[in-house]
Amino acid sequence: MVSAAVDDSGQKVQRRAFIRQLTGDAVVATGRLAGLSTALHRSLVAAGAAALGEPDPPGEEETSSGIAPMPAAVEPPVVPANPAAPPPPAPEPASLLSPRQHELLEHGTTAILGVNDASGAPHLTSSIFHWDGTVLRLPSELFSARVARIDADPRVSVLVELAPDAWVAVTGVADVISGDSVKAEMLTILRKSLPDEEAERVWSEMSPTGDRVVIRIRPTRFVWRLA
Repeated sequence: MVSAAVDDSGQKVQRRAFIRQLTGDAVVATGRLAGLSTALHRSLVAAGAAALGEPDPPGEEETSSGIAPMPAAVEPPVVPANPAAPPPPAPEPASLLSPRQHELLEHGTTAILGVNDASGAPHLTSSIFHWDGTVLRLPSELFSARVARIDADPRVSVLVELAPDAWVAVTGVADVISGDSVKAEMLTILRKSLPDEEAERVWSEMSPTGDRVVIRIRPTRFVWRLA
């Protein structure tokens, strides 16, 4: 009886030891699974954050220890470069003429004005003119064909003979001066070849008709042929 009781007690001890070992193994296995689960969770979160372009979330150890995550680096603001300065305006063609060229134009006597007629063909007329270093002035009548053509297309050409073998061709844009401003413009032209009193007399004979105008041309190009 005593022997049987001892055997039964030994078997109980062995079963308890076996159960404790199983329990310990189960706890260890559970811890390992928990660790694997945490690592897998971190990997999945990091992969998702990378796909969305978001910074990685702080680790659990850092959060649990109370250490704040390092802030992401802040890029300095980009200062746009100063836009390129616009190029300076091109100089007026007349400002590029030499003193000799200005003198030749001032002393020319006759200008041939070319305008475009309704069909696009050139329409040519000649007259006296005046050059002041900036614009050409030509006298005309309000209802003349060349004034009508300038109203339709202000692009004109002027040929001035400077000497038997010298000339200058001027391309430019014309406008027509009329009304109260005509007297001063016309006297400027007349005084090129007439004394002041004679110019005033000629103007007084011209003005009663009321149709006098002045064609003023601002050059855009000069082509010279000098002897």
